[in-house]
Parts: sequence; structure tokens; C-alpha cells
Amino acid sequence: MRGYRDEKNTNNIYTYIYLNSETNITLKRYPPNKAGKTFDVPETTSIIGKFAFGFNKHLSSVDLAQITYIADFAFELSEALVLQDIPNTVERIGHNSIMDSEIFTLVLRRSHIVDGSATILEGELATQEMQFLVIYIPDESYSNYFQQDRWIRYSYAVEKLSKYAE
Repeated sequence: MRGYRDEKNTNNIYTYIYLNSETNITLKRYPPNKAGKTFDVPETTSIIGKFAFGFNKHLSSVDLAQITYIADFAFELSEALVLQDIPNTVERIGHNSIMDSEIFTLVLRRSHIVDGSATILEGELATQEMQFLVIYIPDESYSNYFQQDRWIRYSYAVEKLSKYAE
């Protein structure tokens, strides 16, 4: 595995840290205090690493591009993100991925019909105010998501994607 860094800031501190393996590029860390409200994950990146956007104070939008896996605690304590759109390329979401963040809306785009499977949830989501959580999933995959034990516990929060007003 080979690591590399990108985009130096004025203090000569690296702002993005990536790990490169034979098949995957992982975004390991986005600086929590970096100014700016949006970030587009490069399309060559396939994994959002553990705590990658953790403790971020400014980002209100993260485009996950071609990500296949969101690791544990990836968005822990993110303060400005209230919605996260999860593209159809995401096959798995790690444990406590939105723990104690302000993310209360998840929009999952992966369809078991179009993409071959529903997104697998590996553990709890663990948001601060679970009663406010809303999860939108593709209409045609509504019942398929509930075949996974971990999605069943969020049945109170799941809505069909057709009800989501973009």
C-alpha cells in the first residue's frame, strides 16, 4: 500500500491524505477545519476511510462520486452536513458512519434490481437524534432493504425515494 498527499495549504500541512492499494484508493482524512462548504471526492477514490470527514465543521455537501464503501465513523460529529446522498455505487456502509453528526437525511440510490443488491449496513448508524432520521431508498428495493436485519431497526425512518423532493 502506498500513501500520497494532495493539496497543501498555506501552513504547509497536507489537507487530503489518500492510501493507494492495488485496487482501491482510500480517502483517509479531510481536514476538519478546512474552509469551504463543498467537496467532490475524486472519481478515482473508491473508499471513504474511518473518520475521513469526522469532526468537520464546514462541509455542507460531499459528492461521493464512485465510492463503493463508507467506513466506520466516516462522518462522525460532522457539524454542517445535514443530508448525505449515497450513490448507487456504495455497496456497504460501516458501523456508526454518521455517529453524533448532524446528518438526519440519507438518500440511498442503490437498487437491488438495477445494481444487483441493496446497500449493506454493517452496524448502527448512531445519529444524535434518531427520531429525526429519514432514509430514502429506491421504491423498487423497499422490501429488499428490510431483508437485512440492520435495516429493519430503521424501518420507522425509511421512506420511498419517490417521496424525496430534491
